[in-house]
Amino acid sequence: MRPSTGDAARCVPNVPWEDTIIYEGATSRALTQKREDVPPNLRGTYGGLSSPAMIEHLKRLGVTTIELLPITSGLVDDRMLVEKKLSNYWGYNTLCVLCPEPRLLAGSTRSTPSAPQWRGCMMPASR
Repeated sequence: MRPSTGDAARCVPNVPWEDTIIYEGATSRALTQKREDVPPNLRGTYGGLSSPAMIEHLKRLGVTTIELLPITSGLVDDRMLVEKKLSNYWGYNTLCVLCPEPRLLAGSTRSTPSAPQWRGCMMPASR
């Protein structure tokens, strides 16, 4: 399905399949957490992915498409993890499968709307 109007329509990449280079299995946390060229408040978040430094880095690599894993709200910290003072890094869990993970939002709180930040993450990459 290709969106026909609004921000979503402007997000659809226009790269022929034979020219597509996919960065697969990336996490916003792993890609940006330790990058000194990403603003500290955005490291490890969706916002960090859309920072000019990350966009330039991905373009330098020749990446045309990025497959983010995970992006959904499944970072449930099971009891075993909590008892070991760990957290669920990968987040593979079917709870809230269509909701962006709040812990990956810059300045996240339970009341932070995620859609604007998520759209903001994707828009610069598609230009």
